[in-house]
Amino acid sequence: MRKLFLAFAMLVAGAMLSARLEATTYVVTADFPYASKYVFRGLPLARASFQPSLKLTAGDNYVGLWLNQPFAARQDSEFDFNAGHNFMLTGGWNLDAGATLYYYPQADAKAGVSRHTFEGYLGINGALGGTNVGAYLFRDFNLAATTIQGTAGYSMPLNASATLSLSGAVGSVVPDHGASYAFCSLGVAVPCKISETSTFTVGVNWATHDLAGAGKNNLWFTTGLTVNF
Repeated sequence: MRKLFLAFAMLVAGAMLSARLEATTYVVTADFPYASKYVFRGLPLARASFQPSLKLTAGDNYVGLWLNQPFAARQDSEFDFNAGHNFMLTGGWNLDAGATLYYYPQADAKAGVSRHTFEGYLGINGALGGTNVGAYLFRDFNLAATTIQGTAGYSMPLNASATLSLSGAVGSVVPDHGASYAFCSLGVAVPCKISETSTFTVGVNWATHDLAGAGKNNLWFTTGLTVNF
């Protein structure tokens, strides 16, 4: 796993160097948000967390790193590595294909808990009447689970620098063995442009699910800075 991290770090460093040499070809996006709760597909996984990310886009290809670092000492961190390709379709639609490696460094391998899972995904994105919509199919090969998810988002300008963004998602997680569950989420965010390359965002989110034995209604807020290079 350390070799994987090293290879990814070298890839990121090389892409960032290339971005400086060919600024018209590459885009680097760094995000530094705080979240009062970490919720994934409707399920609460951690309390207040720092969730930085880095994404490199080169043409229709992208590679990214996302981290969830809880502030609570006894809650585990998570690293997500992903890469994919966007296939441009007609009418402004695109087909998104890629994969994500989820890594949990504090997981107890001796107790039979895997430190990583690997998930592939395929989705389609586009716009309908001014609303951005998407539909995705995910398959986690380690957990043997399939997720189907639909998303929608709508934005409107508030003034010259601020935008009101509304988002929603519905989905279902279907493991090969065990209980399936459905989830949904809603979000409201206000991104405010503070420079040509920087945006500050505050938001409120809500999510729920129908799986027994876990917190069903989750409300949390986020705030953070996004920088493009």
